[in-house]
Amino acid sequence: MMMHLRFLFTACMALAFTGSYSQNLSAYMNVRGEFYAFEDSFTHMLDYLPPLDFKVGGNAIAFTDNRSDFKIYQYGAMQKPIDGLVQAYGVSNDLIYIKTAASGYAWDNGQLVLLTRFAGDYVLCDSMVGFIDAPSRNFYYYYGGKIRLGEEGTTTSPAATVLASGPNVIAFKSRDYAFKIIWRDGVYEQETDYPQNVKAGTDVAAWLDQYDNGLSVFYRGETKLVEDFSPRAYEVGNDLMAWVTRDGYFKIFYKGDIYEIGNYIPAYFKIQDNVIVYADRVGYTYAFWQGQSYPLENFIPTSIVISQNTVMYYDKSKVLNIFSYGEKHTMPIETYFATRLDYDVVMMEQQGKRYKFFSHGKVYEAP
Repeated sequence: MMMHLRFLFTACMALAFTGSYSQNLSAYMNVRGEFYAFEDSFTHMLDYLPPLDFKVGGNAIAFTDNRSDFKIYQYGAMQKPIDGLVQAYGVSNDLIYIKTAASGYAWDNGQLVLLTRFAGDYVLCDSMVGFIDAPSRNFYYYYGGKIRLGEEGTTTSPAATVLASGPNVIAFKSRDYAFKIIWRDGVYEQETDYPQNVKAGTDVAAWLDQYDNGLSVFYRGETKLVEDFSPRAYEVGNDLMAWVTRDGYFKIFYKGDIYEIGNYIPAYFKIQDNVIVYADRVGYTYAFWQGQSYPLENFIPTSIVISQNTVMYYDKSKVLNIFSYGEKHTMPIETYFATRLDYDVVMMEQQGKRYKFFSHGKVYEAP
């Protein structure tokens, strides 16, 4: 039986969290090789030729077209942000990072922001980008439309080594071996210099200490020890974390609260974004979403895929099941040649390059 134990953190009571939401996007090529976007129940042709590559983000689709031009489809408009060759790019829920031969850029809601003309290593999060400026070796981060200094480097030593990152969190070791966490627009130095197995999500990071027992959690500006002894296992998601204590209790942390799920070691548990999927001692499988556990199956499915608020898997009859926003949906008995979960949109490819899309409880068939 799930038991709600206590409110652990105080800072989150005073902080108004404004999350970002995806646009319900996906992308596909039809039988003629034309490149299409699925967006909020509608389809739009992006190009009459198949792209060289593409990536689906939370609010945009980035791709390299057949002529090697880099383009971004966002909010119904097509943009070509860079004249010239793009060497690498990445997408997240809110941002797109673009790397040319030397420079690094962030695409932020229709605006191209130059981060550095000499780009080094970088980490892309949902709402921030951390990056090394190659000449100075300084570690900067872009968040909320501004570039901020995270840590100063030297000409011989880079300023930071990233240990973990989440949508709005970057945990790193400085060149002086200090353990620090960037959260939103602030840098928080931690008491320990010897973190191990650091993991991060939205507003949260967790770690063990090399020389001390216990599980430490940073959450929205506060750091606390949530377990006196190091857990058997733990995973971190967005505003949540799950762990198995040394004496075999399965617990979940969600938005400052701790839930004691049961006195057992779960047969399976996995966290991605906003959902935890776990199985109890007898193999019944549940999804924990927004503070509540929902039953899924009386067995542990194979190949469970999670993204944002959605879970997809096949049951014992090889039927596709989708749990999304607190509701379970069973798809019609059909053959799918491929499935893909883009944030909260499930793409289902059928014979003859025909496509269906599941989004917010409804199935849409591409024309």
